[in-house]
Amino acid sequence: MIRAPIDCEGRTLRTGAFESQCSFCLEELAELTHLVAGPGVSVCGECVSRCVDELRRRRLPGWRRFWDPRPPIAATGAEGAPYRTEDASCSFCSRARPHDTLCADHARICSPCVRLALDVIREQVGGEDV
Repeated sequence: MIRAPIDCEGRTLRTGAFESQCSFCLEELAELTHLVAGPGVSVCGECVSRCVDELRRRRLPGWRRFWDPRPPIAATGAEGAPYRTEDASCSFCSRARPHDTLCADHARICSPCVRLALDVIREQVGGEDV
């Protein structure tokens, strides 16, 4: 798994608050411009943007620029640190995809779910980049 570049800044996860709090950065809905909810988990537009940047930085399939021939960057050491368990399943779709799952302190999201969340947010803002 890949460690998501997301900081909770001392905020705490409220039980059952996924519809009013981002499960990744734990920011409250009142402070967010976009929140995409899944089954018991949610992600804000800022966290989606950070995940997209990390997937592109690592040059994972579907995120690598077409002119970049370099291989993907694998997670190693501390940056490959596990979420609460060794389970690499996505908090949104429950699929185990350890090679392209980003983990934060309280949730995980795989590359296809990042793409879906990005598409949902783009649709909300009329096709503009997030």
